Amino acid sequence: MNPRVAAARLRERLVRLRERLPRGSLAVAGTVLVLAVGGAVLTRTLDVEAVVATAVAADPWLLLAALAVYLASWPVRGRRYGDVLAPMGHRPRTAFLTATVFASQTANLIVPARAGDGVRAYLLNDRRGVPYPTGVASLAVERGFDLVALGV
Repeated sequence: MNPRVAAARLRERLVRLRERLPRGSLAVAGTVLVLAVGGAVLTRTLDVEAVVATAVAADPWLLLAALAVYLASWPVRGRRYGDVLAPMGHRPRTAFLTATVFASQTANLIVPARAGDGVRAYLLNDRRGVPYPTGVASLAVERGFDLVALGV
């Protein structure tokens, strides 16, 4: 079979499969798979008793404060990314941008060299029509700001 014909048939099958699945089901399945594999690796390589003992010994108010600051940082990251995209002529909502930042950071846990940032450019293009060059340029600008922040 001609490779181009085979690729076209595979593409058609994938499109039909994607249309039949409820929106977001692949993301949920991928998340569950990553969590299952990560959990299996952690239970084999981590001293669970030591982790539990350390967590129990920690000050619960400090843990709660740290959790609150961490959770509050995600919308701030989404807003910051919106501030980077705005001069480029694109103004997606902060909630969407927060989700894209979260998705790209999650992908960075799986793939090397921060290649998960490409997920953000893909989501911007797929869900909001932001051209790939703009998405990649916005990531470069954001990395520049990160370097400046580290230097301060």
